[in-house]
Amino acid sequence: MGAVIGGVLLAVLNRRSRSARRRFLQMAVALTALSFVPSVAWADAATNKLALVALHVGAAVIVVPALAPVTPTTDRPPTFLFTRRRL
Repeated sequence: MGAVIGGVLLAVLNRRSRSARRRFLQMAVALTALSFVPSVAWADAATNKLALVALHVGAAVIVVPALAPVTPTTDRPPTFLFTRRRL
């Protein structure tokens, strides 16, 4: 589920941000850290908490580097969905 959300987030950032890669990496780190909260809050044993956090980190280590190369590396003006272009 996180990979799908990350893909949608990346598509929106590619479309609307001048520095999509930097923003994507910042948001990926923040959302990965945020995903630890339910794991730590609701798991019973410390080993379960550690395992759930490790699984979130493992998924982020695989998904984020797979999605990051899709972003352009050069700064470019953002394009918006509903802008009219002059002919």
